[in-house]
Amino acid sequence: MIKTVPAATIEGDPHRALVLDAADTVFARLGFRNCSLDDIARAAGVSRACLALHFASKEDVFIAAVDRALTMFRERTGQLLRRQGVPVETRVLDAFCTAHTTTIGSAVMSDIMAA
Repeated sequence: MIKTVPAATIEGDPHRALVLDAADTVFARLGFRNCSLDDIARAAGVSRACLALHFASKEDVFIAAVDRALTMFRERTGQLLRRQGVPVETRVLDAFCTAHTTTIGSAVMSDIMAA
């Protein structure tokens, strides 16, 4: 039996980022229901055992991918909203446009919206 390490203990692991990048693509191509952990491992170029070290289930992979997408979204929109010397209307509009583009362009977010 393979023991799964909590994701929080290995956030900086390059394999984790590789798996999440691959998962974004697999979820966008096949959808959550139609893909498997084997599909994700194959797309990431890692073994199923390596995948299991980072994630206990497909749902865990999906949650981590969504969390990563939302974190990037929050960071980028926060940067736009905090800009100094730019009218508030412009900052809000830029943040909104970025939010829209990010949501439309994200494979994981597209999968969520399709559900």
